[in-house]
Amino acid sequence: MLAAASGAEVISVDLIPERLELARYAGATHVLMGGKDAAEEIRDLTDGRGTEVGMDCSGSAAGRKLCLEAAREWGRIVCIGEGGSVTFEPSPLLLHKQLTLHGSWVCGINEMGSLLEHLERKGTAPRLDRHPHVLALRHQTGLRDLRRRQNRQGRDPLGRRMIRTYRTEAGTTRSGSTGEP
Repeated sequence: MLAAASGAEVISVDLIPERLELARYAGATHVLMGGKDAAEEIRDLTDGRGTEVGMDCSGSAAGRKLCLEAAREWGRIVCIGEGGSVTFEPSPLLLHKQLTLHGSWVCGINEMGSLLEHLERKGTAPRLDRHPHVLALRHQTGLRDLRRRQNRQGRDPLGRRMIRTYRTEAGTTRSGSTGEP
């Protein structure tokens, strides 16, 4: 969403149609169903060059490997999806392409709240709650329950949580997580 708002051509790949629809709603230029031909489809969309930046949010071996396969020479890969593992041949997929591989847990709860407040001030805050298929927004929960509820991720077709900050009637800022109970 932020990449699209910044003018990037975003290619989203997933195995779940609802997530692809959400990606298009969030600004993805292209949405592709994942599978064995996804890397070739990405190369076709990029005139054979591949992606400059690939980001895996799934934590799956297939998603991580796809980022490596679809990357252009001197490209960058960011892995933020937790869990899982991946096995690949480093010479052709990483070393010969001169890729830079980053791993990130994104940031902590306080930093996420600050980021969302910044986006709100800039007028680019995510408004996915208006999308009819955002099932993760059906139930509000407090931050102290967030860790416990993250373990239930498999129940939600979108499989994601959103942290929002909001102003209380008293004017103080609070953060909360939205997601499946």
